[in-house]
Amino acid sequence: MFLIDEKIVASDVTPMMETALMVVIAVVLSFILIHLNTILFRHLQLKKKSLHLRFFESVIRFVVVICLFLWAFSNTHIGNQLYRMAFGSTVVLTGVLGLAGQNVLRDIFAGIMLSITHPFDIGDRLIIDGAEKPCVVEDMTLRHVVLKTMDNIRYIIPNSEINNKVITNTSYKQRLRGTYIKIPIAYTADVRKAVGIVRNVVTE
Repeated sequence: MFLIDEKIVASDVTPMMETALMVVIAVVLSFILIHLNTILFRHLQLKKKSLHLRFFESVIRFVVVICLFLWAFSNTHIGNQLYRMAFGSTVVLTGVLGLAGQNVLRDIFAGIMLSITHPFDIGDRLIIDGAEKPCVVEDMTLRHVVLKTMDNIRYIIPNSEINNKVITNTSYKQRLRGTYIKIPIAYTADVRKAVGIVRNVVTE
């Protein structure tokens, strides 16, 4: 027969139960806060579909998840041990952010710049260098911009890449677009009469 020390078992089980409980609470709170965040921004977007609203909705969702995750593990014994093992050293923390999070941080900062400078907005018509077809801006998240073509094909481009591309925005600060139409007429035709006919057709 083997003798088991009940105090040792209790000391091992209690931190695990505490950690599991904190994780469950964090997950429930995340769902609630993300749902409230979605409702709030949907209400704001009913008035105006703006690029920065879409972006900051994603930012708040990301911050909520990260903060609740850190809160759940920082208040438990096991979480504190894992935190010290993973992030106790400044060198380790710098390495993690530099390697694993390099592309993510680049896209987030590019998204912030796009949201502040507003080179395009939701619903704008864009012609992007390298894209095969003209697109309409459909959505923007923490990491990428979603562009939709007229035949329902979607380009999903990281924020850092689209921030460095040459963009032709035919809707920039206006919804009307002008174009040139060449109408050939005979050399002997009355030019003023031809212009009058064109004006009447356009008016109608």
